[in-house]
Amino acid sequence: MRGRRGGTFALRLGVFASVFLVCGCGPKDPCVGVDCSGVGWCQALPYDLGGYCVCEAGYHPAGGGMECAANDAANPCTGVDCGGHGYCGNAAGAGGPLCVCFPGWHIDESGLWCLPDGAPGDGGSGPDEGDGVTGDGDTGGVFWRDELVWEPALDRVDILVLRGRVSPMSSSEMNITRWFPDLIEELVNPSDADGDGLPDHPAVEDINVGVISDDMGTMGFRVSTCSESDRGDDGCMLHAPSPAVLDCAESYPTFLSRNPTNAATYGVEELGHDFTCIGTLGTDSCGFEQQLKAVDKALVDNSGAGRCNEGFLRPDSTLVVIVQSEEEDCSVDPAHPEMFDSTRDDLGHLNIRCFLHPEFVIPVGDYLGSLGRLLPGRPGGVVLGLIVGVPPDAPECIGSGAGLEACLGVSSMQERIDPEDPTTTVPSCNTSMGQAFPPRRFVRLAIDLANAGGKVYVDSVCKYDWSEAVRGITDEIVDGLTDDTVCVEPFPFDPATCMTGCYLFETLNTGRACEADPGCPQEWCPEASPESLDVLRPCRDPATGEACTPLLRDLGTEGAAGFERRRCLVRQAPRNPFAEHCGDYLAPLAGGWYYLPGEWYGGCDNLRFYHPGTEELIDPESSFATLRCWR
Repeated sequence: MRGRRGGTFALRLGVFASVFLVCGCGPKDPCVGVDCSGVGWCQALPYDLGGYCVCEAGYHPAGGGMECAANDAANPCTGVDCGGHGYCGNAAGAGGPLCVCFPGWHIDESGLWCLPDGAPGDGGSGPDEGDGVTGDGDTGGVFWRDELVWEPALDRVDILVLRGRVSPMSSSEMNITRWFPDLIEELVNPSDADGDGLPDHPAVEDINVGVISDDMGTMGFRVSTCSESDRGDDGCMLHAPSPAVLDCAESYPTFLSRNPTNAATYGVEELGHDFTCIGTLGTDSCGFEQQLKAVDKALVDNSGAGRCNEGFLRPDSTLVVIVQSEEEDCSVDPAHPEMFDSTRDDLGHLNIRCFLHPEFVIPVGDYLGSLGRLLPGRPGGVVLGLIVGVPPDAPECIGSGAGLEACLGVSSMQERIDPEDPTTTVPSCNTSMGQAFPPRRFVRLAIDLANAGGKVYVDSVCKYDWSEAVRGITDEIVDGLTDDTVCVEPFPFDPATCMTGCYLFETLNTGRACEADPGCPQEWCPEASPESLDVLRPCRDPATGEACTPLLRDLGTEGAAGFERRRCLVRQAPRNPFAEHCGDYLAPLAGGWYYLPGEWYGGCDNLRFYHPGTEELIDPESSFATLRCWR
């Protein structure tokens, strides 16, 4: 998402230039004639970028920012696009929408629009772009570096299932809908396999489930097996009930959701049945299976505001992508529409063009990059489960991690033309469950994602019993749930004290008080702000004069009256400086956040969060966090 904001800014700047700059005689007042739907006021953007509406409480900017629309009561973030430079970081029931702006942008007084920290093209002037922000007192010009961070939510999972429409002889259609409830049951009601009387992992309390197909169309060319020649299903989630399944509802939402608001009335069994209703796709398929392109479109382009999968992907969730397919991926590069041209006999038979012309297919590395950008800094938050055409009798091809490299050398995984039928390739497996073809691109992606820190599990679609695949994928999800690593840019760390000179503060969506700490109440603390962190005076017990550090310390509010947002400094957790690596394998001595250098952790430089009990340290429903470090 962050990788696209430069393009968004350029587009928006172009629109403003064409609309508001005329005759070469300077910008006109962009608010002339704008009444903001009668429930707000128009305000000029800085640097002559036009204008937008500051809407009254209960409304948000719409129509390119020049109108005000009522907030959706069920999901206040619906329609809130933050001016294209952030995302709505609040959910239903949390007190109203709130924008989380990308670095280089900050929220306005309403909290619903992102404004630039600096003029376009000058490198910016905010903390992340090189300006000094001086704290209270003579600090000599402290330079800050800000980074937005999220605490991984241990109870929230977004599951995207890609269903390949199967061949008429295949039984995998039934298998995937039969085993899915088992996966959900383990996540919601964790087992106690080790017999210690405690669940083996945190119970997942908030689940989104979406279904997509591998049909991405044929770029306008007519292909006999592809009914929608333009874009196919285009990575939009399929939610119409299947006529082949009994007792389905008349309609379903874009994706299924089970969370604390409906868990009492929406059980795991019902969720599993509803998945069967929307996940039974049948055998009517497009012959060009573009699985990775469909996943990428579903999660990158289609998850934004106003798009078909809006609201599915959440930045603090564990993302699970499950692919069931009997075919190799054939995600065609948009620069090569000739792949679909049936009149091009020189390119070979349509069935084998992906094999004959790999140069027409998008490199697997592009999709690895997309998955990595979905949850920036959280490689362990992405889980990839593949039930594809690897041979079921090849142990090198079953399992998780980078050890799958040997699978690519298995003889049945080699692609070659079938000598008995030159219009197809030799299957990698052919069992009573049907036949499948060598999924080399899928295995390559799994290996590369595992090497990058993601979680993967690969199994064979040709197996009759998928219970091993279910356990394998579930174990990877559980491993992702317990991974609280958030990768960050390296910064100075003192191993003698186990502390770093950075600060973490959360911005609430209202002006309500920071959560009280009975051991160090707010009235013991001098006034402070995010700009004075470098000269922060300690809190002290008035009776003894002893210093203390609350879990959350009030840093005042930002925003105008009626739109105040409280800032709370989050404690850096104390750790044991006498233990090896500050006891990085132990819980800190008290709640808070802490830092692990990459050379200790064996991976990225990362933040971790510790809050005794079940509550999250940073509430993702009503706040976001900023990591502020010295440059």
